[in-house]
Amino acid sequence: MASSITITCPECEKQLKASSEVLGKKIRCKACGATFVGRAAKEPVAPTKKAAPKQEAKPAAKPPAPSPAEDDEDDGKAYGVTHEYLGRRCPNCTEPVEESQVVCIECGYNSSTRERARKIKVADTTGGDVFWWLLPGILCVIAIVILLTAWLLYVFMVNEATFADNASETWYDFLGGKGMKIYTGLVALFIIYKCTRFAIKRLIQDNKPPEHEDKSRDDDEDDDDD
Repeated sequence: MASSITITCPECEKQLKASSEVLGKKIRCKACGATFVGRAAKEPVAPTKKAAPKQEAKPAAKPPAPSPAEDDEDDGKAYGVTHEYLGRRCPNCTEPVEESQVVCIECGYNSSTRERARKIKVADTTGGDVFWWLLPGILCVIAIVILLTAWLLYVFMVNEATFADNASETWYDFLGGKGMKIYTGLVALFIIYKCTRFAIKRLIQDNKPPEHEDKSRDDDEDDDDD
């Protein structure tokens, strides 16, 4: 049994339905009257989908501008040396030190003993501390006055006439003689000289008591830590 086919007129391109038996035979188009050899029409090819037009690539978003702090830290430039120091440095804090300097004034590190100075808490200076510090100087002044007064009394008040009733005793003559007065005077002057030097140093030159560590605060802090 012949099947039905579709034939396309080459003149008017009208599609005609006909039996498969007309293939290779001359037929006439009913629409335009043109005569042509019957050929089966090619199966219409499904239109291919056109590729979607390429979207223009959007420009990449610019990175956010760095903050001033970041710009200072990393500006893309090579770091330059602004100051070059080739001298001796402290092995503890790397601060510059003099060649003859033993203790670093920045951290207290002692390059000779290889130890760092320990920080201590200094106690407050009280009136009692000042009194006990000045007391030896005050005693020296009192001793000078007493010794000088006693020696002057001895020189002017004691003589050979004082012991006239006991003239037979030789030691009385010795006490009232000039030789004894000169000897005691030299001894008194030596003691007065030493006391004067100490009194000037303690009462005038170094009249402030030295600082001392307040150990009571350390004990209190240890108790708080416990």
